[in-house]
Amino acid sequence: MSDMPKEIMVQTAYGPKDMIQIMKQLAEPFPLKDVEWRVGSTNRDKTSGIALPYITNRAVQDRLDGVMGIGFWRNSYEMWRNKGVLCGLALLLNGEWITKFDGADESDVEGTKGGFSDAMKRVGYQWGIGRYLYDLPQFWVDLEQKGNSHVIKGEPPWHKFPEWAIRKDELEAWRAKYKKGGGGSGSGTQGGGGTQSQTSGGGAQSSGMGLPKQPGAQPAQGAQPGQAGPQPNPGTPASGTPSEPTANTDGALTFRVKSAPTMQKAAQGVRKGQDYILVEAEDKDGKGCQVVGFEKAVMEALRGLSVGAQFTASLKMVSNSQRGPVYEMVSPLEKAS
Repeated sequence: MSDMPKEIMVQTAYGPKDMIQIMKQLAEPFPLKDVEWRVGSTNRDKTSGIALPYITNRAVQDRLDGVMGIGFWRNSYEMWRNKGVLCGLALLLNGEWITKFDGADESDVEGTKGGFSDAMKRVGYQWGIGRYLYDLPQFWVDLEQKGNSHVIKGEPPWHKFPEWAIRKDELEAWRAKYKKGGGGSGSGTQGGGGTQSQTSGGGAQSSGMGLPKQPGAQPAQGAQPGQAGPQPNPGTPASGTPSEPTANTDGALTFRVKSAPTMQKAAQGVRKGQDYILVEAEDKDGKGCQVVGFEKAVMEALRGLSVGAQFTASLKMVSNSQRGPVYEMVSPLEKAS
């Protein structure tokens, strides 16, 4: 007998679909016109900050309509602990409604309406909708003042998007515009047609695409979780003016362990409450860094390292901390000595 799993077919408005197909379609990158931008963390004088891409509540609804059909999903809301809004998003899978929940506080700008919208976006992430935005590197950009707020100066950093975050049907046009002298400056409107967002009351929220806060960051007033996203939060912010990480660094890198691995617990975000291993290390040039691991096999590998040991592993740079870059190990150790 074959060990291959059988297809699980699910009825949708567009006919039967394999469950894996549904998962992939829900998680696909959005057209650039559906991705909007806002300003997250800033340096102290607000001349530069993190540009945060996010999707709207409308885009989540369109994705659900397009994949499942209007009669095959539903949502519900309830107030949660005074000013919180809890949203349940259910999909009709093989005749049974499967519901996932997430919530958000009411928005200082839009009140209850903002809370409902943010809660819907957050529960959409639970189904994989827009979750890819959490895996993007940080995009540090120049800012300019507009009224009492600070906005992205020029065009949002579409040119810094990794290719895997661009839809296949838009990839050729994106390459032509941004990878052949297109650059990232412009008129201040989005290349994809979305609106340019801004900070609230001159403040800024921490980066929400799965990355820790940046040095010198100042929290925004009224910024909502649905607009930014969860943070695993390994590492501690440093003081001073931030510098922009070059990109997610994937590949085999070699480090030396400086202190014994420690067990940590994620304080916020989608991994809130999840245990992870943190290792203080230094690279081949003697520069300090941190290495974290969330997956079981990776945690076991890191836990077995002793002070002074050298190890080589496939890592992904996720942020900077006061102790240097923060790398997440994406596979077990390739070599240790």
